[in-house]
Amino acid sequence: MKFSPAIEIAAVALLGALQTAAFVAGDLWPLQMIAIALLAWRVGQASPRRAAVLGFAFGTAWLCAGTWWLFVSMHRYGGLSAPLAALAVLALAAFLSLYLAAAMAIAAHWRPRAPAPAAIVFAAAWLLAEWARAVLLTGFPWVASGYAHVDSPLGGYAPWLGVYGIGALAAGLAARFGLADLRDARGWIAPGSALVLALVGGALLGRVDFSTPTRTLTVSLLQGNVPQQEKFEAAQLGKELAATAAQIQAARGELVVGPETVIPVLFSELDDAWWQSLLERFRAPGRAALLGVPIGDPEHGYTNSALGI
Repeated sequence: MKFSPAIEIAAVALLGALQTAAFVAGDLWPLQMIAIALLAWRVGQASPRRAAVLGFAFGTAWLCAGTWWLFVSMHRYGGLSAPLAALAVLALAAFLSLYLAAAMAIAAHWRPRAPAPAAIVFAAAWLLAEWARAVLLTGFPWVASGYAHVDSPLGGYAPWLGVYGIGALAAGLAARFGLADLRDARGWIAPGSALVLALVGGALLGRVDFSTPTRTLTVSLLQGNVPQQEKFEAAQLGKELAATAAQIQAARGELVVGPETVIPVLFSELDDAWWQSLLERFRAPGRAALLGVPIGDPEHGYTNSALGI
């Protein structure tokens, strides 16, 4: 089936954006597999150069839809103008999509004639692209495709295959449909059987216990809900520290966990009385805390840290 090149690219980009809904709602994982199946269908009929363009369009839309929050960080909190912030997100997504573009070109170039081997090649190329994006040039592993299956039966493979293995498995199963001749009812048998077996296997493996609990632990998770633009203002620090201390003191869990920079001042600049009152809260046996606090100095730079008490 032939489409206008522009329409085909736009449709594939739309699929890349839509499949990110599976990362938000766990029960939408079939949407991701449908999107990948349709991508595999078009790649299966394309030249390597055309397949690279399709992979690039799919990946760019996927990453733009999955990392839109970078726009908020750069524009609202970083002060970058809206057009430049949007352009930065697009540029990052486009650069990182070169991996998927190369993978689709590989899948098209070394595509076997039979659907099953072709799906395996597609899955291997998909795995290579996701691994490269996660590792090379310091890596950017956000919205790896396997994370869409946290709540799907394929999530049962997590301890065995890891997130990239699940992503490759899902891509291979989807490609098995996309590369099959589904015009005949018999064409659905092989890919459908493979999907059912994979889902049943994942559901069974998900019931395997890898550890035995020896005791229960009550945990209190804190969230200060302080507007980011006010968090580090000098005029607000005293009020924030008092509120943080009150929140920690009121927490009932054996382990109290606070978020990144829940203590909004450098550890070296903490008031001694404030710090000692916090330590007193956890002197009793069976009480502990993990709290985010910045550390560092002008000479060596600054970084986040997790403070364990």
